[in-house]
Amino acid sequence: MTTQTDVVQISELAAELMTDAKQHRSRRSSRTLVAGSSQRATVIGLAAGAELSRHESPPAATVQVLSGSVELYTTNREWSLGPGEWLTVPVERHGLRAVADAAVLLTVALR
Repeated sequence: MTTQTDVVQISELAAELMTDAKQHRSRRSSRTLVAGSSQRATVIGLAAGAELSRHESPPAATVQVLSGSVELYTTNREWSLGPGEWLTVPVERHGLRAVADAAVLLTVALR
């Protein structure tokens, strides 16, 4: 299990990941802060237009927008999220796209 015991400056990390995302072919970059058998917390930087295509949902997850704007979508619904907004990820196939350069904190319960 990986645990973060040091204080993390989320805004600095988000800015670093955003810079990396703009240089990467996928237009995204991430860093996992906590990875264990039951939980994962990851900061993801997404350049405008980048997308995490539809995928299956874990048992429980949340997404918090740190900067920029994103859309989380399912087959039947879409949520537009901006800085400081938080959403429980629906337990169904979903995707995430960056409307503008964005950084998000994804927290996942793995069981």
